Amino acid sequence: MKDMTPDQVLDHVLRAAAEIFGHEAARTDNFFALGGDSVDAVELANALERRLGTLIDVALIMRTPDLGGLADAIGVAATAA
Repeated sequence: MKDMTPDQVLDHVLRAAAEIFGHEAARTDNFFALGGDSVDAVELANALERRLGTLIDVALIMRTPDLGGLADAIGVAATAA
């Protein structure tokens, strides 16, 4: 994960969101506006953990529902770890 660029992290977030919601997701999409709920947040966290190889706190998804912001927050959390 530490070797990934911000664009690569964003790509993983968007692809994982697309898998969960069944359609393409964009950087500006809001997790909740897409229909996301707490169960979907857990699924997204699990999908991102598999893709990125790092733990993703479900609370981070709930606090940062904008997918682009979520990707940025994941990148910041990874560099702080």
